[in-house]
Amino acid sequence: MSLASQKSSTPFQILQRTSVPLVLFTLTLTCLLFLSQSVFLPALLMVDISGSKHNAHELKTYHEALLEQVKHKQEMRSNLVLSMQGTDYRKLSDWKQSHYPFQSLLSTVSQVSRSLHNKDGDQVVFIDNIKYFPVDGQLKLNGNVKNAGPRSMTILAQLVEELRSQPFVESLKSPSFSRIEDSVGGFITPFDIQISLK
Repeated sequence: MSLASQKSSTPFQILQRTSVPLVLFTLTLTCLLFLSQSVFLPALLMVDISGSKHNAHELKTYHEALLEQVKHKQEMRSNLVLSMQGTDYRKLSDWKQSHYPFQSLLSTVSQVSRSLHNKDGDQVVFIDNIKYFPVDGQLKLNGNVKNAGPRSMTILAQLVEELRSQPFVESLKSPSFSRIEDSVGGFITPFDIQISLK
């Protein structure tokens, strides 16, 4: 071939001559990339986690599954540690908070009964029985006033007024005021007081 004929080669002829090697190179490169992606890289990039081997594709799904497990465990932990969120315990706690606490009631009633004394400073109000009905909002007191002499009904009236002035009392049903003579010549005033709680 002469130099003149080489110069007259058209781009189409050049493309025709290089097309076969270019196609072969492209096919070879594509096959090698496919083989490396599907065979060589997974074999070389295997990761051992807790005794089981995972390739790159499995790691993504394994990671998502682990995140889901962690989220579930955190929710379980939160429910155990912070068990007030939407559980039966929360409902029970709300119910309990909506009622006046029994210990506080008992403490206040005891304090009021101990604050009333006779002339000698002795305790005169004795509560025998306290019944608390939180569902009904009722508190019932049974007992008597003794060692107060003829002032027993006056002291009972003081007890009623003291209890009526407490913040937890909505209404108080006054007891019947009666005085009974005991075996040693003193007076006893029994009482049954019913309190409706706020």
